[in-house]
Amino acid sequence: MAGRLGIGPAWTFPFRTGSLRADLLGRRTSGADAAPDLPTAIAEADPRLARFWAAPWTVSSLRRPGKPNPIVVVHAAGQGFARVGRTEAGGTVFATDSPANVYRSVVRALLG
Repeated sequence: MAGRLGIGPAWTFPFRTGSLRADLLGRRTSGADAAPDLPTAIAEADPRLARFWAAPWTVSSLRRPGKPNPIVVVHAAGQGFARVGRTEAGGTVFATDSPANVYRSVVRALLG
């Protein structure tokens, strides 16, 4: 499972943008053939997020025993990991995550 997620040593640098429109992120994580473009204003203000957004994604949902919602982890090829967080008022938290944290999440999901 860790191999499928692409877990390995990597630098982690935070995005400047802490959340994205829920509909936009939902379309990007849905696995559709054509990914929506990141709005120009966000791409210009946050080049790190723009590179992450443009890379091919693997989206994984990790279900934990006793928890109603999965942990959604995105691996962007050559860019690292991000975690999809809570949605409130039409915005969804989207933040970088370290490979070590992703690995811990996988272990917790498997072992309970």
